[in-house]
Amino acid sequence: MIFADLHYRGSYYDEHDRLLAFIESRFDSVQGGVQSESWISIGEGRTKVSLDTFDAMTHQVKSRTAGAHVDLVLKVLAEKYQLKTNSKPELEPHEDTFGNSVG
Repeated sequence: MIFADLHYRGSYYDEHDRLLAFIESRFDSVQGGVQSESWISIGEGRTKVSLDTFDAMTHQVKSRTAGAHVDLVLKVLAEKYQLKTNSKPELEPHEDTFGNSVG
């Protein structure tokens, strides 16, 4: 589910290293990279939050479930970035109406 979109100047490619460094300074379990798209993963398992550009031209905040883990990441991101939060999380293109991955 998509919880928010980040807004910044420039391309996601240019912002990736700054965003990754900021997230790594605030969270312990972080991975990230760029392979034609930017991706950053915070946490593990059901509490994992992803920041990626798979479906957009800027980073989106995504998680399989809502909860405190998402709220914390949004709070931290709001310290440095302008966010457009979704009042109701949007499904990603590969999710069905029940929030399950399809295919």
